[in-house]
Amino acid sequence: MKYSFTLALLLLSNVFLSGGNFETGLLWKVSGDNLEKPSYIFGTLHVICPDQFVEFPGIDEALENSSRIVLELNLSDPQVMVGLQTGMVMKDNKELSDVLDKDEFDMVRSFFSDSLGMNINIFSRVQPFFLISMALPHMIQCTPKSYESYFMQQAQIRDMELLGLETLQEQLDVFDALTYRQQAEMLLETINQYEEKRNEFHAMLNHYLSADLKALEKLFEDIDSRFDEFSRRLIEERNHRWIERIENLMKEDATFFAVGAGHLPGEHGVLKLLAGRGYAVEMVVE
Repeated sequence: MKYSFTLALLLLSNVFLSGGNFETGLLWKVSGDNLEKPSYIFGTLHVICPDQFVEFPGIDEALENSSRIVLELNLSDPQVMVGLQTGMVMKDNKELSDVLDKDEFDMVRSFFSDSLGMNINIFSRVQPFFLISMALPHMIQCTPKSYESYFMQQAQIRDMELLGLETLQEQLDVFDALTYRQQAEMLLETINQYEEKRNEFHAMLNHYLSADLKALEKLFEDIDSRFDEFSRRLIEERNHRWIERIENLMKEDATFFAVGAGHLPGEHGVLKLLAGRGYAVEMVVE
């Protein structure tokens, strides 16, 4: 399955666009339709090496003009982190050895031991999809950070309210579209094609740093059709669920939204969905 690793991570001139292509740009101003103040939407990357982290132009001013920050999840809420630890566990007492044959399990065990220095038995009940993330520091050869952590820090520094667009359970429900065996196949592919997946990550990173939303959208289009339902839940279904919440928050006060960049482009992207509801969606650059 092409790009499964990239999908696992995603889980981009001051031109006025009101329903256009939205092919480039990471920071967008949303105004009009009787909003008292504009709000902003920024496309994030969930994993990036610290030396590649960029404070994109316009973010500081957008934060200054906003009253609160909204992420996909409110990661500052301790209950979210506790719930995530519980939600990663497979149901019905399933273990990794139940969804892999002996040779596959031995390969995963050897990879975790030899490459990551971890004992796979400690994570025997973790959903295979989440095991992929444990390889990230080794794969990208750094201790990664994220734009989400940056905006959490900004909320604290600027004394801004921090909220989430969805609940943890809503996010975990996305994975119901994948069987544990399908998740295991993603994990096996990541291990078997490790260098290729590393190259895919760097390609995704380059698209992101170039603010190329169209190229990022293409990554999702190349996903094997066996996983269409997962892709639909991961991107389209969540985008449509978020729009009404985004509207309500914008109407209350100026808000800075930070969501994964893969949620911005396309027919079902949040930019086009907002433009379709009559808002002026304008790319912000300096």
